[in-house]
Amino acid sequence: MLYRITVLTLYLLLSVVSHAAAKDSALETQNKKYDTALELYSEKEYDKAIDIIDKELKKTEKDTVYHELTEKFLVLKARCQYRLSKTEQTIKTTCQYIDYHAKYIGTEDLTYACYLDNLSLYLINTNETESAKQLNTLAADIIKKIDDKSPDLAVTYIHGADIYTQLQDYDRVIDLMNDALDIFEYNYGKHSKRYIDELRFLQKTYERQNNDVKSMQLSGEITKLAKEAKEGYVPEDMDIKDSIMARDRKEDMRMCCTYYLNHDLKDEKMGNAGGFIMAWAAISDEITVILSDITVSNLFCTIAYTAGYALNALQDLKNNNNRDNHVQGYIAMLNFYINNKNIVGNIDECEEYIELYQKDQDAFLKKLNEDYDNLQKQHETKNSDTQSSKIEIIEKR
Repeated sequence: MLYRITVLTLYLLLSVVSHAAAKDSALETQNKKYDTALELYSEKEYDKAIDIIDKELKKTEKDTVYHELTEKFLVLKARCQYRLSKTEQTIKTTCQYIDYHAKYIGTEDLTYACYLDNLSLYLINTNETESAKQLNTLAADIIKKIDDKSPDLAVTYIHGADIYTQLQDYDRVIDLMNDALDIFEYNYGKHSKRYIDELRFLQKTYERQNNDVKSMQLSGEITKLAKEAKEGYVPEDMDIKDSIMARDRKEDMRMCCTYYLNHDLKDEKMGNAGGFIMAWAAISDEITVILSDITVSNLFCTIAYTAGYALNALQDLKNNNNRDNHVQGYIAMLNFYINNKNIVGNIDECEEYIELYQKDQDAFLKKLNEDYDNLQKQHETKNSDTQSSKIEIIEKR
């Protein structure tokens, strides 16, 4: 059986190692060795990567102090061994880095929980399902204490569902998948790819259970969500009274932004779509949109910028990046302007940005980032005796 190993956000193995300016030349050399091994892993040269790792591990095998790179080397080695289908060796190495982390760091943090979950996945391949179940449950319990809405907890539930699928305990699979889906809905919304992908797995589980009615029901829901995710929709209920209601209606906001950015201004629903977007952005306590005089030069462009900004922010509120939101908002606005130029007319500022993009994309992105820096400075120094609006307009200097 092929297992859907979803990489936990905490331990993206292929992430680039961030190097501080290392004073110690030996540490700097080890960092370079790790980068080399990581590159070999990405190139599927697993044996060569293991050779480098083993040589580096020997240098610290007798040390009695914690080395972060030692732990990373062990994790990478287990990954290589897994790709080489060396299951027993993979399990042995995984136990090594679990014990190493427990000894020097502890057993209650997210990393330790992720390690236990890794081991549970490897144990499935040896049919040690009871041990796999216990480790997966322990991992989930640790993460739950840290953050019961964490996407990592959802991934752990998904891995648990894989274990119980092998045991053909479909009732337990359904419970775990529903728990995972609740977390994905909370973090990413029902129309996110992650939610829809896992809903498909749940639908297949009902098929395995011979529950045709539920399987068909979910199949229809998947089709509907996928269509809405692509095209968006305009909610019938336009009422947003307060920030609490705005929080509850984030999914409507996502889909309304998607609708606005993907439809012509002549569409009869665009008025309501724009009204909902601006009302939600004005009252939300999760997102603050700062508008320059360029983005407010035309009402429709104002809405398009706000939609692009909010849509990017709502993808992952926990790791929200206002600079990226600004860039994506501007790009959304310019695309919207291009597609509706025959209606909104010529806007000189937009034309300047489009011309810059066509000449030099790097310069275009640099300009957007400089604009963001200027907006932030003006926002931070702006004096007001009254509470600032959630949508602020900053004049261009």
